[in-house]
Amino acid sequence: MLAIKNLAIGPGQISHTFQPGKISVILGNNGAGKSTFARLITGLSPVRRGSILLNGADIIPTPVRNRDIALVFQEFVNYPSLSCFENIASPLRARNTPEHELRPEVEALARTLKLETLLERLPEALSGGQQQRLAIARALAKKASVLLLDEPLVNLDYKLRESLLVELKILLHERNCVVIYTSSDTAEAFAVGDEILLLDKGSILQAGDPMFLMNNPGSLAAADLMADPGINSVQATLVDGRLNTRGNSAGQRTYAVRPDHLQLQPHDKNCVRFTATTLFSESNGSDTYLHMRLPFDESFSNQAPVWVAHLSGHHDFIPGDNMQMYISGQDLKVF
Repeated sequence: MLAIKNLAIGPGQISHTFQPGKISVILGNNGAGKSTFARLITGLSPVRRGSILLNGADIIPTPVRNRDIALVFQEFVNYPSLSCFENIASPLRARNTPEHELRPEVEALARTLKLETLLERLPEALSGGQQQRLAIARALAKKASVLLLDEPLVNLDYKLRESLLVELKILLHERNCVVIYTSSDTAEAFAVGDEILLLDKGSILQAGDPMFLMNNPGSLAAADLMADPGINSVQATLVDGRLNTRGNSAGQRTYAVRPDHLQLQPHDKNCVRFTATTLFSESNGSDTYLHMRLPFDESFSNQAPVWVAHLSGHHDFIPGDNMQMYISGQDLKVF
């Protein structure tokens, strides 16, 4: 168990208990403090305030090399003079693992991380993505009490990342250690995380089960982190099922909705409707992203709200057209 209490990160601080056997994803935008958190836990940066307890023992005074923590940063680090096989085997050799046990374990890790044909090569002969996978394999071989992965798949191409996420999640659960995985990708956090911690400016906005966080964001900032693309929000009033962004500012509240919860047609009688003007749309063949401008009054806003709708299938829209959009009542969040 890894217990963090009042750990200072920039202007904020973190308190959380990480349990073994659970993959905890720290999700935040660039600059939120994810890498700083990783450096503090591993001892690569000094702790200004707070405590770090591993299985009840304070590890802050413990030198980096003696901490029972394995780390993979975005910037891969491998032993340049050792083959891929020996890179992965190095933590096992440090524990005097017998050769008849060492080789099968190295080969199994290599297969999982798609390195089985590269074991005799030196790291310099690998691509950036292959070197990152090598660093992950070596960290897994260490079998530390805490495995900390700081955006480990960011250098991999999309298809390889998708295939590795499933296998990596299974492998991480098998280790039954504390796993902390940082990411700026909401979809990745959902794919790998048993729990998600939403990090902003060095503080945890909210933490819990991924689906609970998606459906019950505690703030607009938390809702934005759980949406991809980001959350749509506007100051408005809600009258007779219509979202009104014009008129007197009295009684206005902040309404927000995820892009994938916007609809072209009402799906039930409790749908909320609003008017918008099409700006442009983009499609990848299976999904369409519609960008639109909501009406506004310059008296209380100097910029027209621009929303994005993530629609299933291919749709064609004409820029400048006015249209009605709909939101199921349960999907409209109020802050």
